[in-house]
Amino acid sequence: MSYQEIKNLVSILAGFIILAAYILYLNSQYSSGAASTDDLLFAAQTMLRFIAIGVGVAILLQILFHILYSVGFAAKEYIQAEAKDTKVDDKAFDRKISGEMKEDERDRLVGLRASSVSYVLVGVGFLAGLLVIVMDYSVVVMLNIFFLSFLIASIVEGFVQIYLYRRN
Repeated sequence: MSYQEIKNLVSILAGFIILAAYILYLNSQYSSGAASTDDLLFAAQTMLRFIAIGVGVAILLQILFHILYSVGFAAKEYIQAEAKDTKVDDKAFDRKISGEMKEDERDRLVGLRASSVSYVLVGVGFLAGLLVIVMDYSVVVMLNIFFLSFLIASIVEGFVQIYLYRRN
């Protein structure tokens, strides 16, 4: 698996963690009666908290990924050098790992295509949110649809990137 694919899997994992935590939290709050489905302040505060938590989780997982990836890459290089009875050239190693992590034109095109799919999903979520208002549901339902559409679009964007990397 390439660096870009693993990086996207880490982003997808972060998205699933936030999505699951958000749904579980809302379910527990609404089922226990601690929050009302019409409480706009609760919904806004919850979304803001989960946005902050999501950013923190994504940053933490990306940092851990880069550390583990670099360590794994270095271990592989040292094992290969040991098998050949040679020494690892530090400058060549730095060039290899920098080349592996560098973004090229293909990476930008894959990102653009995946972003366009993500934008469509956000747009569909926006329309669904407006539709529930027309159908006389609570504004909280609309906000949750907006928030969930952003989360799901982020996850789908990662899957689309992985698909595009594998296809090319």
